[in-house]
Amino acid sequence: LPNGLTLEVPITIDSGSNADFVGVQFVKQHRIALLPATLPLNVVTVDGRKLLGGQVVQQTPPMLLKIGNHREVISFNVTQLSDTPIVLGMSWLDRHSPSLAWYQRQLTFGSSYCAQHCIQIGQDEEGQEEGQQLHLGM
Repeated sequence: LPNGLTLEVPITIDSGSNADFVGVQFVKQHRIALLPATLPLNVVTVDGRKLLGGQVVQQTPPMLLKIGNHREVISFNVTQLSDTPIVLGMSWLDRHSPSLAWYQRQLTFGSSYCAQHCIQIGQDEEGQEEGQQLHLGM
């Protein structure tokens, strides 16, 4: 985060979402400075209704995302979210192609992309983190 703190944040991984999002309330609570969106998004719900927050026109600056031994720098689109502060969508899933152990709620990062770009060598080789916690920092 901008103040140098690192937070454990619950996340939702949503294969029905085309992009990665952070909630407006989370942004306000943690005083994250925002940037204009690189590409404004029109967001619609699964039944075709427009999202209450309207067009997404802001994004976060690049932030460090850490799940187990998996690290990357990512910017999030800012919108109204209800139950979770962070949504990782299909753009993230396509890039990292993680495996999910549903019962244990653990992700494993075994893709060649992650091996080259995201995995920290010498740490937990399965890239698992209990409870789907996201560590954010800048």
